[in-house]
Amino acid sequence: MIEKTFEIRASPEEIWSIIADRQGIPKLQPNVMEVEVDPPGLASVGQKFTFTYRIWRRKVKVFGEHVEVIPLKMLKSKQLPQGMFKGFEDTMTLEGFDHRTRVTTILNYQLGLGALGRFLGVLFVNRAIRKDAANYWRNVRRLAELQDDD
Repeated sequence: MIEKTFEIRASPEEIWSIIADRQGIPKLQPNVMEVEVDPPGLASVGQKFTFTYRIWRRKVKVFGEHVEVIPLKMLKSKQLPQGMFKGFEDTMTLEGFDHRTRVTTILNYQLGLGALGRFLGVLFVNRAIRKDAANYWRNVRRLAELQDDD
């Protein structure tokens, strides 16, 4: 599990407009090549999404669904079990104050593949997930703070 809390100099509305738009994921995670969202639009409970990642020169499809959505406050998604992961849950909460937002993000995942999965997890997967999460939030911060300057 990875949990992190930090602040962004932007309103929850500005941050929500970025994180709830799954079609915009390639701007936040450059290794995402394609996105499919059904139904289209901002995040809603039951909305399904497919991301096509390029990982180690391979295309990998990730299938997920939003399981809990409280606009401007919380977005919780669950990835369907597949490949190396038995499960992957992503919870983002927003708390606004003084033109800033406190963001808490929790990534909870379980690797599959038995002992091999645990070994790969320690060496590569945990590091890759932390790096992707850091890049995602760095890009959210950049875009939200640019909007806030307008």
